Amino acid sequence: MFERPTKTNKTQTQKITPITCYVICEGYVDETKYFEAIENRIKNRYKGNLVFIPIGRTTTASAPQKVFEELEKYIKENNVSFGPRSDSYAFMIIDKDHHFSANHMRGTLNAIESCNQLHVKVLINVPSFEVWEICHFKDVSSESEEYLAQLYANRKTSRRAKTFAKKEVSKLLNGDDYGNIIRNVHVAIENENKIKQSLPCALTPPSKVQSNVGELFNLFKEKGYDIKGMFLD
Repeated sequence: MFERPTKTNKTQTQKITPITCYVICEGYVDETKYFEAIENRIKNRYKGNLVFIPIGRTTTASAPQKVFEELEKYIKENNVSFGPRSDSYAFMIIDKDHHFSANHMRGTLNAIESCNQLHVKVLINVPSFEVWEICHFKDVSSESEEYLAQLYANRKTSRRAKTFAKKEVSKLLNGDDYGNIIRNVHVAIENENKIKQSLPCALTPPSKVQSNVGELFNLFKEKGYDIKGMFLD
């Protein structure tokens, strides 16, 4: 008597869902370079399914309200929309900086609320976008309390000097360009998660060193994209 063959366990590749992703940042220079590098480094086999669009800034104004106004203008001019049933997603990436101080709080909160109404996800970094960049190189959560305090304060040593975070990024890049650190996005996601586990904070804005840019790439993962293998070396 023959036994019925048993089913074999096969590793199934997750289906890739086509999506369009829009990103706008408060930063006019470094963030733009970073996300342009992301766009340019996506392998051709993924480009048919993933449309990644960094929205270029038209001014140098960093206030979240100004960033939202540029985003809103882009949305209207290009007739795009986002929502639960849409395959289009949008992210506005801002820094804590001084945007949540008494004089700027109302405008910042209004911008966040306006984003929520349009189904635009706001990602807040503390103190700045550079925390995400640093995560490409090392585990920030394992650094000393002194280092974390300096990073959180993010001060300049002089008026024309770079902030502590920007100095760290320059040191870690060591003359390399953004195109070459994109291969470490999967490392950055892991290190960002370690920060969240080590320094949990659910406040808006977070009151501890935080990076939230990884949420953008976690969307890619949820839609079936292989973060480690989707970018050109």
